[in-house]
Amino acid sequence: MRLHELVAESRLELRPLAGHQRLGDEVRWVHVTDLLDPSPYLRGGELILTNGLWRSSPADSDRFIHALADSGVPAVGFAVYRGEKVPADVVRACDRHGLLLLEVPDQPFQDIEEHVIGAITAERTRALEQAMRMEQELTRRAARGDGVNGILGVVAGEWTAPAWTIDPSAKLLGCGDPPPSKADVAAAWLTAARSSAELALGDGRPGTISVILDPDTGCWEGALVLERDPATMGEGDTARLQLVGDHLRLQLRQLRAAERQRRDTVAAVVRDVMAGSERSGATAEELRRLGLDAGTPALAVSVAAGEDVPLDIVADGVAALFRMRGAAVLVTVIDDRVVALAGLGAEPIAERDLAELGDRRLALGIATVSPGHLRRALVEADEARRFAAAQTARPAIARSNALGSHALVLALTEPDVREAFSRSVLAPIESYDRERRTDLVHTLRSYLANCGAWSTTAEALHVHVNTLRYRVARIEQLTGRDLASMDDRVDFHLALRMREM
Repeated sequence: MRLHELVAESRLELRPLAGHQRLGDEVRWVHVTDLLDPSPYLRGGELILTNGLWRSSPADSDRFIHALADSGVPAVGFAVYRGEKVPADVVRACDRHGLLLLEVPDQPFQDIEEHVIGAITAERTRALEQAMRMEQELTRRAARGDGVNGILGVVAGEWTAPAWTIDPSAKLLGCGDPPPSKADVAAAWLTAARSSAELALGDGRPGTISVILDPDTGCWEGALVLERDPATMGEGDTARLQLVGDHLRLQLRQLRAAERQRRDTVAAVVRDVMAGSERSGATAEELRRLGLDAGTPALAVSVAAGEDVPLDIVADGVAALFRMRGAAVLVTVIDDRVVALAGLGAEPIAERDLAELGDRRLALGIATVSPGHLRRALVEADEARRFAAAQTARPAIARSNALGSHALVLALTEPDVREAFSRSVLAPIESYDRERRTDLVHTLRSYLANCGAWSTTAEALHVHVNTLRYRVARIEQLTGRDLASMDDRVDFHLALRMREM
């Protein structure tokens, strides 16, 4: 029951003296105490009744009320007899700690206890009956195959308020008519992602959000939103929402399985394109079937995260960032990164947006996709992501138009061409290393990294300069190239980079 309902019972003659803002709070039980610190015996939500025997000095009032406030107690009833008044220090302590203070006239506490316990028992009985009725209706709709919208129909009817649900990628899985706004979906996703209990919808409307967690991993599987003020929701409402969550969980997992298959399809398309087997017509049709028009400009996105961060969770977050901006998006996991293709209608993604994903170790690369150039855009996004990962700040974003590196050219070169070039340049010294158990390739790499500086390279290799000169001469003899020539140095450098790729 609510405290204002208790105060409204005229026969009890309870008079509020402080903490009037708590009149809308719910009372879960009633407890009588004369202990100065009764907190070990409280669970929160109790109405405390006391005659003040614990009070031997004004300082005790603050200690007593403080203990109640820390225990989650919303209100205290203080008994007065024969025209006495509640001590002023008790009133001040309740004001200071935000507890409702009720003056209890000269009457047995038992009258208040019976009223409160009777009201709570009646409420719990009604809540149980409502839960049983709701369980029957939810089961009936599940058997009929009504899916998520069937469950939401029960919720909306039970609380006479709009209800809808989203998944961790900010996809709207079900709703009534009209659907929630983009801003409301974004607010719900951010609330669920932060595990916050306060949901503020558009125009300052309060909402109640119930996050559905995976009992095995603790990750959230979806969120049920009821456009109703949580201050009006009691214990029975919370229990029924948990019941709804249990029914929704099965539906969400079925939808999640379908989303995994969709991501696998996206991964297959991306792998084919990256391998150079892109057929523009077939690829465009496949992307269109998945929900993205390949004939219009789009964005290719590549994201890396910390080693201990599940990439599926990062993929959900990336998809959510674009969906909350109203853009169509396809997302998948390829090897050690998340890859996404998103419509260009999205607002720009910034570092502060990545921070919303809950992990500040992210590195993201973005490239613009022109029609017919998907492979180039995917490669550019990967290179931009590598560039972002090399930055010290986290999270980091790099865009392909900011890149001017030969690495991008190498990445766009066909793998067999890279292999043929590197083999033609490095094969003689690689064979020599294998046969003689030397390490001329390492010497070459160090020499180039130090811009041909003899002393610096010799120091890095821990050899004498004359030894280094002998090795360089051997490399030139085996390859027929001159390491004093800039052209030959560039060829060696590119060949080594291609070997690394």
